[in-house]
Amino acid sequence: MSDKPKIAICVSGQTRHLNSDPLYTQDFFNVLDLFSEFDYDLYGHTWADQETPNKHILNNFKNFEKEDQATIWEELTTNPTLRERNQHFSQFIPWRSEWHDKKEYQEILNDNGNFIEFAKQRIYGGIGQVWSAHRCFQQIDVGAGWEKYELIVRLRWDNNILHHNNYDPDSKDPNKHIELFKKILHLWWSNNKDHRYFFTDDTADVLSTNQVVLKPDGSIPFINDHIFVFRALPFLQRKLATKNVAIPFSNISKEIKGDCFPAAHNLWFNWLDDFGLSILPVLPDITTGNGPSGNKLNKEWSI
Repeated sequence: MSDKPKIAICVSGQTRHLNSDPLYTQDFFNVLDLFSEFDYDLYGHTWADQETPNKHILNNFKNFEKEDQATIWEELTTNPTLRERNQHFSQFIPWRSEWHDKKEYQEILNDNGNFIEFAKQRIYGGIGQVWSAHRCFQQIDVGAGWEKYELIVRLRWDNNILHHNNYDPDSKDPNKHIELFKKILHLWWSNNKDHRYFFTDDTADVLSTNQVVLKPDGSIPFINDHIFVFRALPFLQRKLATKNVAIPFSNISKEIKGDCFPAAHNLWFNWLDDFGLSILPVLPDITTGNGPSGNKLNKEWSI
């Protein structure tokens, strides 16, 4: 039995090209090595239209689930709480003004396309990654001694280690940045007094990378979504593993009061805020998505 502190690592979202090259499998394990100080259980979630991770990866998981994205639509259109609040599915579409330049959107406006299918795909693209993360968190059984976990980590399937980071962008030594990542994580987890060399706030509930882009107009900031690290106690107190997955999105829709619904990277800030979780963006930004980036619906539609 390991004497390392125990954590849960939840991997979610689209698996994309994960199985297409052994390099991506190695990337996956390289990212897991960032947490080598800990003994971890792996939980995974992806969508039914995505490939199941290969056996070299999947054999390490405590639990893994695939789900049809149609469950998102069903929840947003039939959930009793949303009905009581008179919330319509159109409130969860991340509308963009630049859509008017696209032929497909013009056809929708002119009643020459399938608006319902269009709405579904935009909603799936906008909130799918956060929804998948929440469904992965729900795999942690809070009634079965789960308190053995000291941290809960959120990762993506396509994470990859960069060779530079925002602390020291000119350095070409990736090991330097990896060790810095591990050191800051350890100091925050252990409440070590030396943490003040890197940050002054040790009361935060969630660590993110230091890639946070504040908008000049004061709108929702952009947060790198590759890694989030939660303290276990606030994770339990805010009921991340038990709250109905549609309710935070309903709350966000009410809070923005008719403004464009946030999506993808921007949505993470609203989602964490709805749970009352404070964010500390201090981890070195040493991960990015690997593989091809073309032909992605979100990029095509500015989501």
